[in-house]
Amino acid sequence: MTTLNLKGLGLTRPEKEVPILDKFNEPSGLVFKIRPKTDEAYQRVQRQVQDQFSSGKKLSAARRRELGDRLFTVRVSGWRWEGKAKKTAGEPEFTPDNLQEVLYRQGESSAAIREQLAAAINDDEEVFVEE
Repeated sequence: MTTLNLKGLGLTRPEKEVPILDKFNEPSGLVFKIRPKTDEAYQRVQRQVQDQFSSGKKLSAARRRELGDRLFTVRVSGWRWEGKAKKTAGEPEFTPDNLQEVLYRQGESSAAIREQLAAAINDDEEVFVEE
Protein backbone atom coordinates (compact mmCIF):
# COMPACT_ATOMS: atom_id res chain seq x y z
CA MET A 1 0.00 0.00 0.00
CA THR A 2 1.34 3.42 -0.94
CA THR A 3 1.49 6.09 1.72
CA LEU A 4 0.39 9.49 0.53
CA ASN A 5 2.01 12.64 1.84
CA LEU A 6 0.29 15.87 0.83
CA LYS A 7 2.21 18.18 3.18
CA GLY A 8 4.55 19.26 0.40
CA LEU A 9 1.63 20.71 -1.57
CA GLY A 10 1.22 23.63 0.81
CA LEU A 11 -2.55 23.20 1.02
CA THR A 12 -3.00 24.78 4.43
CA ARG A 13 -4.70 28.15 4.55
CA PRO A 14 -2.70 31.10 5.89
CA GLU A 15 -3.39 32.87 9.13
CA LYS A 16 -5.55 35.95 8.79
CA GLU A 17 -4.78 39.29 10.40
CA VAL A 18 -7.71 41.13 11.99
CA PRO A 19 -7.14 44.79 12.85
CA ILE A 20 -9.35 45.85 15.74
CA LEU A 21 -11.20 49.10 15.08
CA ASP A 22 -12.03 51.74 17.67
CA LYS A 23 -15.43 53.40 18.19
CA PHE A 24 -14.65 55.79 15.32
CA ASN A 25 -14.06 52.85 12.97
CA GLU A 26 -10.34 53.63 12.90
CA PRO A 27 -7.56 51.06 13.50
CA SER A 28 -6.77 50.86 17.21
CA GLY A 29 -3.29 49.47 16.65
CA LEU A 30 -4.24 46.06 18.02
CA VAL A 31 -4.06 43.34 15.38
CA PHE A 32 -4.97 39.71 16.04
CA LYS A 33 -3.78 36.70 14.08
CA ILE A 34 -6.49 34.13 13.43
CA ARG A 35 -5.58 30.57 12.55
CA PRO A 36 -7.69 28.78 9.94
CA LYS A 37 -10.15 26.14 11.10
CA THR A 38 -7.99 23.58 9.27
CA ASP A 39 -5.12 24.24 11.70
CA GLU A 40 -4.11 21.20 13.76
CA ALA A 41 -4.39 23.02 17.11
CA TYR A 42 -7.95 24.09 16.32
CA GLN A 43 -8.89 20.66 14.97
CA ARG A 44 -7.64 19.00 18.16
CA VAL A 45 -9.70 21.29 20.41
CA GLN A 46 -12.73 20.95 18.13
CA ARG A 47 -12.60 17.15 18.46
CA GLN A 48 -12.33 17.43 22.25
CA VAL A 49 -15.34 19.76 22.36
CA GLN A 50 -17.35 17.51 20.03
CA ASP A 51 -16.55 14.56 22.28
CA GLN A 52 -17.92 16.48 25.27
CA PHE A 53 -21.16 17.32 23.45
CA SER A 54 -21.64 13.83 22.06
CA SER A 55 -20.87 12.04 25.34
CA GLY A 56 -24.58 11.84 26.18
CA LYS A 57 -24.04 13.73 29.42
CA LYS A 58 -26.08 16.85 30.01
CA LEU A 59 -23.74 19.84 29.98
CA SER A 60 -24.48 22.87 32.13
CA ALA A 61 -24.85 26.26 30.49
CA ALA A 62 -21.59 27.33 32.11
CA ARG A 63 -19.77 24.30 30.68
CA ARG A 64 -21.23 24.92 27.20
CA ARG A 65 -20.04 28.56 27.39
CA GLU A 66 -16.62 27.41 28.56
CA LEU A 67 -16.33 25.00 25.63
CA GLY A 68 -17.49 27.68 23.18
CA ASP A 69 -14.95 30.14 24.60
CA ARG A 70 -12.24 27.51 24.26
CA LEU A 71 -13.09 26.98 20.57
CA PHE A 72 -13.09 30.74 20.06
CA THR A 73 -9.78 31.45 21.78
CA VAL A 74 -7.94 28.60 20.06
CA ARG A 75 -8.59 30.37 16.75
CA VAL A 76 -6.41 33.26 17.99
CA SER A 77 -2.75 32.49 17.37
CA GLY A 78 -1.12 35.80 18.19
CA TRP A 79 -1.33 39.57 18.25
CA ARG A 80 0.56 42.73 17.47
CA TRP A 81 0.33 45.98 19.46
CA GLU A 82 1.10 49.19 17.58
CA GLY A 83 0.29 52.91 17.77
CA LYS A 84 -2.51 53.83 20.20
CA ALA A 85 -2.85 50.26 21.51
CA LYS A 86 0.86 50.04 22.29
CA LYS A 87 0.83 53.45 24.02
CA THR A 88 -2.18 52.39 26.10
CA ALA A 89 -1.24 48.83 27.07
CA GLY A 90 2.39 48.37 26.09
CA GLU A 91 3.24 45.15 24.28
CA PRO A 92 1.74 42.35 26.37
CA GLU A 93 3.24 38.96 25.68
CA PHE A 94 0.86 36.61 23.90
CA THR A 95 0.06 34.06 26.60
CA PRO A 96 -3.17 32.17 27.38
CA ASP A 97 -3.74 34.28 30.50
CA ASN A 98 -3.12 37.58 28.69
CA LEU A 99 -5.45 36.45 25.90
CA GLN A 100 -8.17 35.72 28.47
CA GLU A 101 -7.53 39.13 30.04
CA VAL A 102 -7.96 40.94 26.71
CA LEU A 103 -10.90 38.88 25.44
CA TYR A 104 -12.94 38.45 28.64
CA ARG A 105 -11.83 40.67 31.53
CA GLN A 106 -11.91 44.19 30.11
CA GLY A 107 -15.65 44.86 30.05
CA GLU A 108 -16.94 46.68 26.96
CA SER A 109 -13.50 46.71 25.37
CA SER A 110 -13.32 42.91 25.55
CA ALA A 111 -16.84 42.61 24.16
CA ALA A 112 -15.96 44.89 21.22
CA ILE A 113 -12.83 42.86 20.47
CA ARG A 114 -14.72 39.54 20.65
CA GLU A 115 -17.43 40.89 18.35
CA GLN A 116 -14.90 41.97 15.73
CA LEU A 117 -12.96 38.71 15.94
CA ALA A 118 -16.15 36.64 15.72
CA ALA A 119 -17.24 38.59 12.63
CA ALA A 120 -13.84 38.01 11.00
CA ILE A 121 -13.96 34.30 11.80
CA ASN A 122 -17.52 34.00 10.46
CA ASP A 123 -16.63 35.93 7.29
CA ASP A 124 -13.67 33.64 6.76
CA GLU A 125 -15.78 30.51 7.11
CA GLU A 126 -18.61 31.74 4.88
CA VAL A 127 -16.22 32.02 1.94
CA PHE A 128 -16.02 28.23 1.82
CA VAL A 129 -19.69 27.36 2.13
CA GLU A 130 -20.58 24.60 -0.33
CA GLU A 131 -23.43 25.28 -2.69
